[in-house]
Amino acid sequence: MMPENSFYFAYGSNMSSARLRARIPGASSLGRAWLADRQLVFNKPSADGSGKANLSCQPGARSWGVVYRLAPADWTRLDDYEPGYARVTCRVVRDGGRRLTAQTYVFESTGGEIQPFDWYLALLLAGAREHDLPRAYVETLRAVSTSVAESPECF
Repeated sequence: MMPENSFYFAYGSNMSSARLRARIPGASSLGRAWLADRQLVFNKPSADGSGKANLSCQPGARSWGVVYRLAPADWTRLDDYEPGYARVTCRVVRDGGRRLTAQTYVFESTGGEIQPFDWYLALLLAGAREHDLPRAYVETLRAVSTSVAESPECF
């Protein structure tokens, strides 16, 4: 199913333009945005045993990320890079209070937090700094406990 729009809200490793463009070369950033009543958690189990980013419902929370414009044909490829996640429609708020309807990925989980690998969290931090996410949010990311693992050649 093709989305009604071509906006993608990235809150995990795809916040890094280099990471997303390695997957979707034509992706273009529209800048930072936030999603109300959602909190970033690491409770999606990965095949490598680490935790991946996810969004959980948390009234009053604000999860930051990056909005990208994608071509309609890019969604199938991006879906392939996000196994286990469901693509959902969300309303994000951009700088200046502008609201935008976008697609993002969430994983239905009742499980607890799983430590992400250090290289994976480094991608989130790189994307957060690249897109000038709020300092407090970057500090929250830095405080996430990680496991040490060698970065895969192809991430």
